[in-house]
Amino acid sequence: MRQGVGRASPTRVMALVSSREPYRASPNLKRCFALSASSHVAARCLLAVLGLVTGVLAFLLGRFYLRRTSERTMPRLTLDATGVRLGGAATRARLGDAAAMSRPSQTLVDFSRPFGMTLLANRARDRIVLAVTTAERAVYFGARLDADDRPTYASLIAKASTVSDDDAVLDATGPDGTPLQVRIRDLQDLATTLLRADRQAFDRCFLSDTHGLPVVLDGPTLCIGRQGFDLRAPLEWRATLFQEPFGALMPLSDLDATLSPSAGVMVYQATWVRQGMSESVLVSLLASLSSLALPESAPQGEVPEVASAVLRDLRLMQATPDAPPPTELRVGIERMYMLRLRAALDRAPRTSYKSLPSAATR
Repeated sequence: MRQGVGRASPTRVMALVSSREPYRASPNLKRCFALSASSHVAARCLLAVLGLVTGVLAFLLGRFYLRRTSERTMPRLTLDATGVRLGGAATRARLGDAAAMSRPSQTLVDFSRPFGMTLLANRARDRIVLAVTTAERAVYFGARLDADDRPTYASLIAKASTVSDDDAVLDATGPDGTPLQVRIRDLQDLATTLLRADRQAFDRCFLSDTHGLPVVLDGPTLCIGRQGFDLRAPLEWRATLFQEPFGALMPLSDLDATLSPSAGVMVYQATWVRQGMSESVLVSLLASLSSLALPESAPQGEVPEVASAVLRDLRLMQATPDAPPPTELRVGIERMYMLRLRAALDRAPRTSYKSLPSAATR
């Protein structure tokens, strides 16, 4: 190529460009913005219509549900001279519902047999439960209280023993799971009717331990299994707390002789009682650790009668940590009745230990 062999002629390379001007904004862009704005308005209108339709459907479904609920057969309580029964159809049952009208009634409380009454309430005293116990069963009737009801029903609230706020007994249900929630005035009328049938019902409580042995408070007598205590005679009792591990305590392996740690601990509340040769320990699970940190006084502005009952329960809840009691002395009961039995023991006279005379005074 240096010698001029194969020399290519120079070639001009040109870039082809359009003769039109670059794209600029035109009035069509304004139309685009107008269409976008109208789309937002249309979307909002559509959402509003959908919301309106959803609200109308919810209203209609609610009316339909309430109508069907009112047409269902609802259980009712019947009180007469023989007792309290649950069953029958409500007055709003549809005509021709023969199955509902023929539902057999179930006797909850038989006045021909002895029964006991125990009132239970949460700490705020806005939920109250009437527990009717017999040798065969326990029935719970619940009610809610408003602030305006407290002075009117102060005497009823004052008889109640405190239970934990999350205790299942506050959701009173019948033997078949039917809710037994009534108005507070109906609950008072029920308690009055039961007292007319048995004047000693509030001094009586039928329970059983985890093995089926009876635990019965009947006036001045407390029977715990085979042990009997006379609440008119001096006795000793105290409230304690203890804990025990649960879970298997086993070696980690066959070659390791040390025990593995337990899965956790259970905290129990106990009531030790002794009179003469009779000795027993009532035991139940502690409802919650929050019951260990209780206020030292009743709420301000409380009705005096109710405030006195709250302070009584606060005093009965106080318990000292102690070693686990012997297994042969333990009697397991339902925890909501622990304060009920402690209140009965608290009214009994205490054993007094007089100092023995010394040799100098003989």
